[in-house]
Amino acid sequence: MTKLTPEEIEIRVNEIVRQCKYEVYIDSKEWNIKRRNKLAEKDYTCERCGYCSYTSLVEIPLDVHHKTYKNFGNESPEDLEVLCRHCHNKEHSRIF
Repeated sequence: MTKLTPEEIEIRVNEIVRQCKYEVYIDSKEWNIKRRNKLAEKDYTCERCGYCSYTSLVEIPLDVHHKTYKNFGNESPEDLEVLCRHCHNKEHSRIF
């Protein structure tokens, strides 16, 4: 096991704290209200591919994506984008 430098420890601790703050906020009532408002504003339709949860026979979850984290916790509607799970994964280059 390699020993970490104090700087590496600080970086890892900051990453953990940032992730914890993110998870707490995403579970908050405030975020859920913003999320529901954005979904309704965009009529439950993916802004990239046009998938609509109302008209599709296949159910794909819709996510509300942060275009930027600059205003995280104090987002404006312009900071957010409705994406189907497929487009959201592509945006983050995740493959499942």
